[in-house]
Amino acid sequence: MSYKIILLAAAFIVLIIILIVFFPRIVIFFSKLFFGKYSVRYVNIHKRLTRKSPYRHCIKGDFINQIAGFKTGNNSIVRYNTSAEIKFEDFDFLTKYPRVLRHKKKPQCISLQKDELFDLKIFGFRDTRFSSSIYTIYYFLNKRFFMGEYLLKGPSEESIKEIARLLQEKYLGKLTEENKNFIIRGKNHVTIFFENTGFNLSVKYFFDGDATISEKLNSYWEKMTTAPVERSTLRVEDEMKEIL
Repeated sequence: MSYKIILLAAAFIVLIIILIVFFPRIVIFFSKLFFGKYSVRYVNIHKRLTRKSPYRHCIKGDFINQIAGFKTGNNSIVRYNTSAEIKFEDFDFLTKYPRVLRHKKKPQCISLQKDELFDLKIFGFRDTRFSSSIYTIYYFLNKRFFMGEYLLKGPSEESIKEIARLLQEKYLGKLTEENKNFIIRGKNHVTIFFENTGFNLSVKYFFDGDATISEKLNSYWEKMTTAPVERSTLRVEDEMKEIL
């Protein structure tokens, strides 16, 4: 056996070892390239091969918890109407997420969900608002911006009262409640939900002026609240076939 054959055999063995060792990284790289870094398929493959998500999550639990305050008729929540238009940050509702990401810094958290009803993408950014350090979170359904949120973790009583005061004085002209959760409905189909959970303070801005988005969210709400959910995930082997 010549040295050339031995070297070729050794090189082949080394190549096989390298492929085995780096196979997960190779699959992850191509899944990110092929499906996109903000796709559920890429995240699922990353989780299966590394046992962790490539991103820190913006929300805990199901997305249904994020819209429950707008769907349930909780009598303990004080409700107001305003003749003013309500806006969240500098982006109009229904703006597509690539445009928002182009004007923002890198997201500190990302949550993704996809089913037969919609493709949901959530991006969160560290920010400063109301003289506090917060997360500013954008929710996109089928690429369209429909809800924004300011999230304060472990807020002080002073911060909670100050934010309640600022919101109510801006949209109602005066402070009426500072210790209760409340909702303010604007004339432009945007609703603010001020919610103090005891652990976090959440101020959500929900837009319901698009019939398609509203229909999909209503269907999702009905599905999640009336029947058990059967969750399915794609087998990583099937997804690899689409990549390789």
